[in-house]
Amino acid sequence: MRAIRCGIIAALFALATASAASASPPQPVTLDLHGHFTGPNTIEGSWDANGAFADSGSYTESFRLAGRTVYTRKVLVGSAGTLRLRAEAVVNWLTPTFATFNAGNWRIMSGTGAYEHLHAGGTPGVTSDTFADLASGIVHMLHVGEAH
Repeated sequence: MRAIRCGIIAALFALATASAASASPPQPVTLDLHGHFTGPNTIEGSWDANGAFADSGSYTESFRLAGRTVYTRKVLVGSAGTLRLRAEAVVNWLTPTFATFNAGNWRIMSGTGAYEHLHAGGTPGVTSDTFADLASGIVHMLHVGEAH
């Protein structure tokens, strides 16, 4: 019985070691989203990715404000599959209708197609080039991080 347990432990160790060795190192990635407000808590638009993977397509987003923090859920549909991500950032109102964002983080939560096993994310949630203009309805989000 002890020999069987030792054999099982050795097999599990070998599988774990093989999985860790075959994992790819993280590569830089940028997700650039250009959208417009479609409702009080929704955005839609187009996106493109460069770096660890390249793709483009359409996206939808829902968000909520809690104090100075915005929490978002996004669905990006591209030619290679679909990405679901979440992000949060601190809102900096420069005027009553124009905001920039900083701090926070973003993370890919799941994917389909070529993105089924993708791991990606970054800190901060968005770059200083990110803004939301309530007067024009235009939103620009730039997520920079790593993917593997």
